[in-house]
Amino acid sequence: MNKKCLLIVPVLFLFFLGVNQAWGYSGWQNNIPNGSKFGCNNCHVPDMSGNTQFGINYKNNGYVWNSTLAAIDSDGDTFTNGTELQDPNGTWVKGQPAPGNLALVTNPGDAASKPATTCSVWTDVIAKYTDYVSGLATWAEVIDCYTQYVAAH
Repeated sequence: MNKKCLLIVPVLFLFFLGVNQAWGYSGWQNNIPNGSKFGCNNCHVPDMSGNTQFGINYKNNGYVWNSTLAAIDSDGDTFTNGTELQDPNGTWVKGQPAPGNLALVTNPGDAASKPATTCSVWTDVIAKYTDYVSGLATWAEVIDCYTQYVAAH
């Protein structure tokens, strides 16, 4: 066999391995609700040198979006991953329309990116609970509202 061929094969292998690492995971953002808003930065720090806590939780959850991952507050900003991604109960499934309002989506891997506080007075908490009783809100949304109220006082 030609010595050039012996050199080209490993070089091509390494090239395609690198391409796979760079492009192979980019589709994973489509496996979480509204993942397209922050793309790779849902799971990776901006310089791509490592994973955010959400990325670590997503990996530890088998790269699956579900109620378990939705209930976690990966970035410690007092909002669950589900609330930040507009799917508080973790019921969204790939292939379904994106839940909620894309403009309200925040990054579950960045504590500085969090929903605007909307429950600053006690009547907001009562209204959210009333929505829950009426089937217009989830229990996670009631808890998030109460957490916002507590944080504001």
